[in-house]
Amino acid sequence: MAHASFVNIDNLSANRYEIGLKANHLLQKNDQLNFNITTKLGVRSGTLQQNSVMGYRTDGSFDNVSQFYSLATNVRHQQMALTYQGELFAHHSHQTSFFASLKHDENYQHYAGLTQTEFITGLQTNF
Repeated sequence: MAHASFVNIDNLSANRYEIGLKANHLLQKNDQLNFNITTKLGVRSGTLQQNSVMGYRTDGSFDNVSQFYSLATNVRHQQMALTYQGELFAHHSHQTSFFASLKHDENYQHYAGLTQTEFITGLQTNF
């Protein structure tokens, strides 16, 4: 093989963003309401060079080919989340709280048009 390496990655750059708001003591003491908007980690720029043998030349030497691929994410995964947590009751031996979370994803896992919405609720008890 004429190339020193089979794969080279160049100018790779990735980022993610998140902004959120948090409010405490809205409906009761020790409750929380969180609202977040996030773009998930995605590659902004970068190229991959793949070097491979595609066959032989007439003189018997290798026919080496270099192929270039963009690593940049075409669409970004974006998420909005709203979460509430509040205390249901507290007793001297344990505490029970309630939580609910609503999340909506656009371009889920960087696939254009793929959306997902989830709602999770539950109870948490500490003894």
